[in-house]
Amino acid sequence: MSPVKGLVAAAFITAGFCAVGVYIHFLAPICSLLWAVPTIVLTARWGIPMGLINVGVSWLVLTLLMGPVLSFFPAIQFGSLGLTSGLLFRREKSSGKIIAAGVLVTMLVVGIILYFPLVMGIFHGEGMEAFYGRANAVLEAWEKAGLLEQFEDQGISRSEIEKSLKKAVVWTFYLLPSIIATYSAASSFCNFLGARTVLLRMGFKVPDFPPFYEWRIPWYSSWVVIIGLGLALLGDYIKVQPLFVVGLNLLIIYLPIAFIIGLAVGAGFFSRIKSHFIKLIIFTTGLIYLPFTIFLLLLLGVFDPLLNFRKFQSNNGQGSGGL
Repeated sequence: MSPVKGLVAAAFITAGFCAVGVYIHFLAPICSLLWAVPTIVLTARWGIPMGLINVGVSWLVLTLLMGPVLSFFPAIQFGSLGLTSGLLFRREKSSGKIIAAGVLVTMLVVGIILYFPLVMGIFHGEGMEAFYGRANAVLEAWEKAGLLEQFEDQGISRSEIEKSLKKAVVWTFYLLPSIIATYSAASSFCNFLGARTVLLRMGFKVPDFPPFYEWRIPWYSSWVVIIGLGLALLGDYIKVQPLFVVGLNLLIIYLPIAFIIGLAVGAGFFSRIKSHFIKLIIFTTGLIYLPFTIFLLLLLGVFDPLLNFRKFQSNNGQGSGGL
């Protein structure tokens, strides 16, 4: 494919992803997980200038569909992630470095677009009022739907519901850093996988990516859960809410990663089992006792960086024992 044809195709695909995400709200999270793929591919194949042109053309197409202001924010997000990841692909960096750089860039951009204006609004006494306005709107919608009467029949007053809603709004704001970090990790990872798949089909040299059961994180990542748990417990004990909130954010950021690593550990051991009947029994039991299964996988993911459970497997990843 020539650079011009690639540019045109990438620009329209990118704009299409963004437009669908804006106008069909429930598809927005899915679109944002893939909207940087065309920019990554163009930048990896033909360099930063072609990536910048793609971002500019995509923004112009989005401007025609959505207006200049509404189209600016997605263009900044997919542009920064696409250019950064594409450049690292072009320089043949490792998968981990590409994903990590994507996470940091996305966190920075989303934080600037979303988080800091909210903080400044709160410092000026306006931010939380906007949040509370959303809570009041939900309350009014419930009242029109007749839900408040049902709650009152159950002994729950309007003031209690309003207080709970406002408390939920405040905690949403407190946990916004962990929400942004989790979204950034998911966006960087999915865009990386999408771009790597496309580049691989185009014959481009891509970094190695280990199979799922070999996924690991460094041992020092365990300090995140140790510090997070320590700050949360200390903040709760001495009644210092900022410490508790920081610790809780660290834990929320780490737990999805721990779950995925625990799932990888479980997949590694599961693959060693030879009997399909025993596999079926284990899988069915895991589904029946799903809460316990999730808790077990979390524990495996938390302790695997320190204990390396997969050292019990043989070097070929399949094991020699098995059932």
